[in-house]
Amino acid sequence: MAGNGTAGDQLGTGSAAMFYEPLGVAADASGNIFVADYINNKIKKITPAGVVTTFYTANKVFGLAFDGVGNLFFTEYSYNLVSKLTPAGSYSIVAGEGGQGGTADGTGAAARFYFPAGITVDASGNLYVCDAYNNRIRKITSSGVVTTLAGNTAGQTNGVGVAALFDTPIGICGDFTNNTLYIGDFNNHRIRKIILD
Repeated sequence: MAGNGTAGDQLGTGSAAMFYEPLGVAADASGNIFVADYINNKIKKITPAGVVTTFYTANKVFGLAFDGVGNLFFTEYSYNLVSKLTPAGSYSIVAGEGGQGGTADGTGAAARFYFPAGITVDASGNLYVCDAYNNRIRKITSSGVVTTLAGNTAGQTNGVGVAALFDTPIGICGDFTNNTLYIGDFNNHRIRKIILD
């Protein structure tokens, strides 16, 4: 669809475009694809015709997810932030504080992450984030309250809540019709399933 196998930062159509470590991907309601161009510190947009443009510039973007009204949520991986971009282009930080790593639950800037990666959003506006280096799955409500949904220290154990152990979870998607999250548990080489209450 876009790119040519050579790392770079080039806009254009199809194979004329270049990315440098593209990671997260999300699609909007019009069929446009948005890509976290990680090393280039950009979110790039790919139209259905394969035209690549820079949509937004941000720090080390990893995961992307659209909600039902067109807000784009994304993780700024090494900056320990979960951020939001409205359809009008207004940027805000949902949770975390730039450059401040940690494990604290809390609201907005009082919460801490340590390399947040994959992200998904449910129909109520709750976000679910792979907090990679904390080995946790975090939940952020629509009002910005961050809690630990599952995980604790690094490991590979099934269980409920903090009794379950992950090792660097980085990818996540939600099947919210069936109240289920699927997790790419990177260092455990597994796809894990979380059944939501």
